[in-house]
Amino acid sequence: MLYDTELEKKVLACGLHNASYLQKLPDAFFTDSRFSRLRHAILDFVAEYSVVPTSETFSTGPDTDSILLGALIEIEQTTADISQFPVYVRYLYDLHCKRVLYNEINRCTQAIETKSGSELTQGVIAKLVSLHNPLNIGEVTRGFHYERAAERWQEYLAIEANPDSQRGTSFGIKFFDKVTGGGLRPGWSVAFRGETKSGKSRLLFNISYNIARYQKRFVMHVTREMTRKWLEWCIDSRDSRLEFTDIVQGKLGGDKDLYGEVLKRQLVRLDPLYIVDIPTTCTVRDIASELDLAYSQFGQYPDGVVIDYAGLMNPDQAFQSQYERYNFLSQELHELAHQYNIWIVTAYQSSITGEHTAFSSHIKDHVEVMFELVTDEARRQANTLLVRVESNRYGPGDEEEELFAPFALNYVGDWDVDISLLGENIGRSTEQGPRLLQRTTT
Repeated sequence: MLYDTELEKKVLACGLHNASYLQKLPDAFFTDSRFSRLRHAILDFVAEYSVVPTSETFSTGPDTDSILLGALIEIEQTTADISQFPVYVRYLYDLHCKRVLYNEINRCTQAIETKSGSELTQGVIAKLVSLHNPLNIGEVTRGFHYERAAERWQEYLAIEANPDSQRGTSFGIKFFDKVTGGGLRPGWSVAFRGETKSGKSRLLFNISYNIARYQKRFVMHVTREMTRKWLEWCIDSRDSRLEFTDIVQGKLGGDKDLYGEVLKRQLVRLDPLYIVDIPTTCTVRDIASELDLAYSQFGQYPDGVVIDYAGLMNPDQAFQSQYERYNFLSQELHELAHQYNIWIVTAYQSSITGEHTAFSSHIKDHVEVMFELVTDEARRQANTLLVRVESNRYGPGDEEEELFAPFALNYVGDWDVDISLLGENIGRSTEQGPRLLQRTTT
């Protein structure tokens, strides 16, 4: 089959929920001319009125196109799952490829007596390599270096006018930004490793919080380690500088009003921190599905994904040992970051049942930067967490830093934070003696 009008209607039905879905689709995807015309009409209507049309609002003008109105009514009656929009598009793309191939076969058959084989072959190749999925996920791109020279010049001028546009996504923690040359970049995979209770989960949600809260970047935080409710309480503790146990046990006392104000501010700020709680077995393919679902819901992919944590995931491909498991998993996560043009941050447990399996030499080949987390009772008492750079493709590989980590407040980060808001008797011993901090509610 070379066409599927029911599928074309489902794509347009998704566009009635969010017209931005339709912007990148070429007319050639629609074999019914009514539907390609309707796509343009929907986009024009949204550009003029800032809302998608309905059959009632579309038919109010004196010059209403009855054919397009009939097509719109037909689309309104079509049932479509917007979470499947990327899947619908992939199927349309596949059908489009088949039609192009079919036409090229017919063209070659008719011209085989008049043109050379090499000429026909080159024509077919040129036509086929021009095909691409408009969502541009996982597509192979080809071309000579010089082809995009003019485009790169325009890109440079845009960067020169706005240098901040090319800065990496800051971790919100100065040490990580320094050793990565400015933060996270699309296509990167960054990993932390640490023993049980080394602070992996706290560090990961602090990174998610920093990026969403202060940079307003769209972050998908996938949790396998704790439930969504538990994670939200942890983030509330981080956001309010109130002790986690006081929140979950209902013992805030005089700080109850402060917690209520913090929750109200969250509803005003709308930090784009999107939590995905996957309670069952999770693979890299599941993460890809969540990315596609996010696109279907919001019309854009997240800037990055934080996974808590990779040690609770499995690779898509079969593995025979723990070494293979983590090697395959880290490889697939890195490929996912490249395919979706996002960054991925995750963590692994250093040892599992006594075997140091998580960080063989192979895993370092699949991450841009890998850090080790080190803690002990003395550091927990001093509210510190030692971070070491284990491998680094783009910077120093032998640096370390003691981060400020008052775990009761779910904070992990810089020492020059506004410490007046970080709780009572939280600090570290220095040569000048212990530093005691006082929380204020102002």
